[in-house]
This record gives sequence, structure tokens and C-alpha cells, in this order.
Amino acid sequence: MMQKISLILLCCTGMTVILVIPVYADPIETTLTSFFIQQDNEPVNDTVDFSVKCYGFYNEYRLKSLGLSKNQNTSSNPELVYSYSVSCPQGSCTRNDQYNPTWGMAISSCDLEGTYKGKEFILKNFTTNPEPDCYGLTEWNISGKRTYFALTFEDLDYCTKKYFSNRKDCVKLLKPIEEGDHPKRLYGFPNGTKLNWTSEFDQCLERSEPEKLSCYETHSRVINQTQISKSHPSLYCELRFNISSENQTSEPTTVPKISSYIPKNPVESLYCSILSFFGVFC
Repeated sequence: MMQKISLILLCCTGMTVILVIPVYADPIETTLTSFFIQQDNEPVNDTVDFSVKCYGFYNEYRLKSLGLSKNQNTSSNPELVYSYSVSCPQGSCTRNDQYNPTWGMAISSCDLEGTYKGKEFILKNFTTNPEPDCYGLTEWNISGKRTYFALTFEDLDYCTKKYFSNRKDCVKLLKPIEEGDHPKRLYGFPNGTKLNWTSEFDQCLERSEPEKLSCYETHSRVINQTQISKSHPSLYCELRFNISSENQTSEPTTVPKISSYIPKNPVESLYCSILSFFGVFC
């Protein structure tokens, strides 16, 4: 009897452990975004500090995910819903983010403002879509060194299909195994037929691998390999800004002016000296 009770308690304990194990959601896709900044369509040659501020409202699904009420904001009363700041040495820099950060936002306008060479600039309502252009990443081992290629999803699909199409052609070089044969390397049973590995098949595969690499190199964008290997993002993205020198204004100076009043007689001089002791000038 005691054994049965112990067994029941053990089972209950096991079920409790299973029930309290947390369920983890799929990891959020991360991105590495490269910023490229120009002024009057020419690359900048100094540090650019800038901020992006976007205004609009959240849809009901975003409000629900944030734990906010539906009447939190409306399209008739846009508020700041998305913003970030970046400092770009020489007008080129990177920033890690999550993919599609403006999900659930209806953005009506975005402003770009910052400083370049001691002057402020501002671009009002420069876009209603602040999302960068993103590309799929694929990794390749070249002579023992990891190399990453960023391709549009269409190009990535094209190179993959082209590669598998070449491999399919290579399968034609396999030889069927006849009765009584003793194959050294059995490939498989496509369409129910036993196929034997051949040297021609090996050579065909060796040719298809460089063709795949060449396809990646031809369609890929130039990326910062060091940044990719450090942050291991799911996607690579790019965002380009062109600021106009016409939108730049000198930063206001706040240095107070000191009076240069010269006393007209010894009495005024003594009076001004007493005032200056209290921080007041004639």
C-alpha cells in the first residue's frame, strides 16, 4: 500500500514539474542596419549626429501588446510613437535593432534632425516609412574563414534554386546498380532505383559549389564582415539619408555679453566696484 501511495506522489510531483516549465516564444529576429549619409548628394566627411522621430498612433493590436487602452491615441491626435538617435563618424555607422520595430504603428510623419560640422539641420516629414531595406544573410566558409553575403530575398531564392537545379543535373551522372553489383558508395533510391556514386558525379558537385558562391558574390551587397560576425544578426539592412546644406543653420551661441561701460568719475568707479562684488556690472 505504501508503495502505491509513493508511486502516486512521485507521478504528481513529475506532473507539477512539467506544468511549471516555462514556454518560450520564438526569438525576435535581430538586424544590423548600416546608415549612409550624404549632403547635397555627396558623401559627408565628418561626424553626423542625428535623431529620427516619427509621429502617429498605435493600432489596437499594438495597444493590446503594450497593455494600453484602445482610446490611448487616435489618428486625429498623432503622438511620438517611434524614435532613435545615432552618431555616425564620417557619415557611415551601424546600429543593432529588432526586425520591423514599427509593427502595429500607423505613422503619419517622420522628422530627421541633427548636427553636422557645428550646424543644425532638420528635415520635416521626410518619410512615413522609417523601416530600412533588409536583406537575407547567408554564410560561406572560404579557406577556413567565415564570409557573409547579404542578398535580396529574391536573389537568395534565385541562387538557391539555381544551385539545386545544378545538383539535379549531377544526379544524372549516377549509375543504376544492376543485379549482382556490389556498390562501394550507394547514393540512394530515387524513384525506387538504386544508384551508385560515380567520379563524374563528384566532379559535377565540385563545379556546382563554386557556381553557387559566384552567384552569391554577383548578387550580394558589400557589408561589414566584422560587425556581422560580432552581432550575428538574422538580417542585414540599409538606410540612406541625404541632408541639404540649405536646411542647415548655425547653432545659437549662449555666451553672455559683458558690459564695457567706463565710469566717468571716481564716485561712479567706486559704485561700479561695489556692484561688481555682488556680480552686477554697470
